[in-house]
This record gives sequence, structure tokens and C-alpha cells, in this order.
Amino acid sequence: FAAFCPIIDQNPGCLMIKILTKPGNWELKIGTCLLLLLILIAIIGPFYAPYDPNYTESIRKVTVNGVKKTIFSPEKPGARHWFGTDFWGYDILTMMLYGAKYTLSACFLIALLRVFLGTVLGLFLGIKKEPSQKFESLGGVPSFVILVFIFYGLGFNSSIPTVNLFLLEVFFIAIVGLPGVLFPIQKRTNEITQESFIEAAISIGADKIRIVTKHIFPQLRGYCLTILITEMITALNIIGQLGIFFIFLGGTIFTQDPPLLHSATNEWMGIIGQSRNKIFSQPWLLLIPLCAYIIVLLSFHLISQGIEKYYEKKYTQTPNIFQY
Repeated sequence: FAAFCPIIDQNPGCLMIKILTKPGNWELKIGTCLLLLLILIAIIGPFYAPYDPNYTESIRKVTVNGVKKTIFSPEKPGARHWFGTDFWGYDILTMMLYGAKYTLSACFLIALLRVFLGTVLGLFLGIKKEPSQKFESLGGVPSFVILVFIFYGLGFNSSIPTVNLFLLEVFFIAIVGLPGVLFPIQKRTNEITQESFIEAAISIGADKIRIVTKHIFPQLRGYCLTILITEMITALNIIGQLGIFFIFLGGTIFTQDPPLLHSATNEWMGIIGQSRNKIFSQPWLLLIPLCAYIIVLLSFHLISQGIEKYYEKKYTQTPNIFQY
């Protein structure tokens, strides 16, 4: 996000920081604090994980009141494993601490790539012509339906290195959902080109690049920031939908004996997806990572509401400003 800040505001500093420093707007402040906490967990979490990510404890023997017992995975949350273990005996807390970076980075990378490409293409297409209704309808096709066909079989016990496969899947998710950003930007750009100040710039000999960068894009920077946060929410939802079909970012490990599916990166949607049918038998397997997913989603929604609240207040106070 920090890397994207310089291109959303022509003035020194970041537009997001300017909005945060305004008084009030607790939605934005709470959402930002939650997100920063999650980012901190993703960065330092692996250093404080209780176990090595490759450590499993599928069977262990304990003595209770002089009686020896054998405990099999998955194990319920307790003093030894705070969040319990999964079917392989992996510690869930450790999995989530190592998988946080994949969950958050996927949302950021997908959103940044979509908004960057969608904004650049939308600006230069919008200055030429109005978007076609025929092609605009492509944005209504559910992305995850297309992605299921693209990813099906690609990530199951894949020979592609985990990080490479993760980046490849992030790229495809971003590209498939690109029309949802491109066409709104193109439409808004085309509407702005009809304004009198654009006609004045053309009349004094300004070329298209200057018109786009100096006159049109400044009108869209707040809109782009809103889309950026919205696309993070969309990316998180798509990753969750793919997880329902056992398509996990970074790869899906499949074993036949026993027949189990496991996320190679331990990204949170993968942990949820591999445990989704255990809600009644082993509820902790699903509910704990699901709570983490809700916190991420809540932080994005609060930030989105805070940004919308900021611009709504801004344009209410200055009604004569062209609202983009």
C-alpha cells in the first residue's frame, strides 16, 4: 500500500495519511489499527510460533491419574496446543502465524495489480471513447467460476515451487477481475473529458498525456483509493470461494491414505477450506481461522467506510467541487 501512495496524490505525502490525520472518522482509525496489527502479526508471527511449521504430532501418549492414554490428531485446543491440531497433527496456531503473510499479501497484491492496470488502461481508453456495453458486461461474470477452471489440477501436488505458484495464482486472480476496475475507471474518465476545464486544456494545446496526468487523474485519486480497498475485500472473498473447491493459494497437498487435502502455504482461506466439513465434529478447526478471516474482512470494511465518510463530508462542505 505504501508503494502505491505516491501515485494517488500529487502533493508530498500520502492521501491515506492525510485522511487519517483528520479529526473524527473512527471507522477509518479502528480499521487501520486492526490492519496494522494483522500486518505486524504476519511479520513477526513466525518468530513467536510455538512449533516449527514442519513439526507434526499426530499421536502422543499421556498419563492421566496414573492411566496411560493415546491422543490422536486432531487434538482439541489446550495448554499444549492453544488452537488445537489438524488431522496431520500440525499446530493450528503455528499454521496461522506462518500463513498470515500469504493471506494479507495476496489481498494487497491482487488489489494493487488490478487498480494499477485498471487505472492506467481505463484512463487512456476513457479519454478516447466511452466504454462499450457489450464488453462492460464481462465484469459481471463471477471471477471464481473462471478461476476454478484455470486452477483446477494446477495446484494439486504441483511440481511448481510454492512461492512461484502463489505469485502465478495471484496474477491470474488479478487479471480475471480486471474488467471490474477497468470499465468503471474508463466510464468516469470519459465523463470527465466532457467537462469544460478539459475542453479548455485541449484548446490551449495540452497533449493527451498531460490531460490525463494533470487534469483527469487528480479528479480520480479518491475514487481509486476507494476501489483499492474494495478490491482487497473482493480478493479476500474470491480466495475464500476458491478454498471451498479446495483450491488453496500456493498449492494443495493431496494424500490418498488417508484421503486429506492440505494448504501448502497455510493461508487462512486454505485452513478454512480444508476443514469446512468438520463444523460439527471438530468445530475448532473451522471456527478459529474463520474468526481471523472475519477480523481481516472487518478491517477492510471499516477502512472502506471511513474513506467514503471522509469524501462524503468533504463534498458536503464544498458542494461546488466536481465530485470524483
